[in-house]
Amino acid sequence: MSGALSASLEATLAVEMFLNENYRFRRNTLNGKVEYATLPKADVFRALTKEALNSIVIRAKREQILEKGSPKTEITEYVESEEVPEYNPAQAFLTNLPKWDGQNHIARIFGRIPGISSEQLNYLTIWLRSAVAHWLQMDMLHGNECVPTLIPSSAALSRIALDLHRLWQPPTILTL
Repeated sequence: MSGALSASLEATLAVEMFLNENYRFRRNTLNGKVEYATLPKADVFRALTKEALNSIVIRAKREQILEKGSPKTEITEYVESEEVPEYNPAQAFLTNLPKWDGQNHIARIFGRIPGISSEQLNYLTIWLRSAVAHWLQMDMLHGNECVPTLIPSSAALSRIALDLHRLWQPPTILTL
């Protein structure tokens, strides 16, 4: 019995060593998908599809990381486990922004909406800062108490809404 246990443990450790030497994994908390990057270029993450998982298994077989049997079960168990660290792309984007330069960029963006008053501009600016604080779990008490509603009255407003969508979302979120 201990021989079987040690063989199982040995297989698990061999697979973990293979994965850690060749890949980086993370679980995207926004879309729930596991993403992976192939080393040494660990900055380019892609969704771990069935095809990508099979390619990892084939590589492990070619490198003969196990003395016998397929490493697919151990690899699948690893990538579907809590061993894979969580990654929140929105939080990573927000926490890696450059230091604030003192300019009210939010007001400048909302100021592109035609017919908006300075009072409305102030409310929208406060709302967005509050929403971001809520996303970052800095304020769990007041989240989503009010939501501004913009009623398009022209094609210009629709264009501005599309511009805002592009400006606010980092590239990693746009690919969800």
